[in-house]
Amino acid sequence: VLNDQATDELASYFVDGKPPRILITTCQKPVGNTYKFAEEILNLIPGAEFYERRQFDIKDITKYAINRGFTDIMVFNEDMKKCNGLTLTHLPEGPTAHFKLSSIKLNKEIKNHARLTTHPPELVLNGFSTRVGQQVSAN
Repeated sequence: VLNDQATDELASYFVDGKPPRILITTCQKPVGNTYKFAEEILNLIPGAEFYERRQFDIKDITKYAINRGFTDIMVFNEDMKKCNGLTLTHLPEGPTAHFKLSSIKLNKEIKNHARLTTHPPELVLNGFSTRVGQQVSAN
């Protein structure tokens, strides 16, 4: 497992140990709950900042983010007034992943939901013995 980690093509993303700085934006002219959902994600991820898209091209926003030291961009897309996708790009040269979003529930729509706290999220990961498990638990 350790030998696989040493030759892993994605190992360079985890070497520096710096916390990520994430720029969150939306598609152009969003309506509906897209802003509210982006705000909830913004409150969930430490070090994230919101950048209003307006009429800016995503290439311009990417240049802006790179120049200001952001490590990733999250773009929330919508169709027919519903948030339906997330594009996540690691800066400066990728990789990029697209996720389909469906059945989104905001905090206020969940009965007896817990309150958000100000401390950073924490995960306890034990017993990961596979190559992927070792990578996940080490980062």
